[in-house]
Amino acid sequence: MSEKLSNQSITEQWARNAKNQRARFADYALDPAHTITTTLYDGLARVIWNSSVIAESVNAIELHERKHDPVFYFPQKDVKLKLFTRTGHATHCPYKGDASYWSLNADRDLAENAAWAYESPIEAMSTINGFMAFYLDAMGKKFGLILETT
Repeated sequence: MSEKLSNQSITEQWARNAKNQRARFADYALDPAHTITTTLYDGLARVIWNSSVIAESVNAIELHERKHDPVFYFPQKDVKLKLFTRTGHATHCPYKGDASYWSLNADRDLAENAAWAYESPIEAMSTINGFMAFYLDAMGKKFGLILETT
């Protein structure tokens, strides 16, 4: 992004994108066999990028969704949010809701839309409200997820 967007512009862009994403699923029939489970990770979970800890928590949630790899969600209070900038990117999941995205910018290195959160998830997924997850691909080879069990 060549110029910095105002918070209002980003919010407006996100709202348009989220609306477009929801429209893609307007005729989608929910699969009754689709399952999502969340469990508190039993240990310390840490996200490393460019050799720096960007998230660390003993309260991370491990989300298992049918036909997907597990995803770790970190309480936003345990994420170094000052390294992230909200973007206007949005996606919609009929099982979780609308996702907001943040780019990671540290040490003159950028990982666009590297983190996401469901800020107002559907009721069945309220356990991930206030939590943030990270895209492995967006962070490239400079990323690591370290899990330590207790």
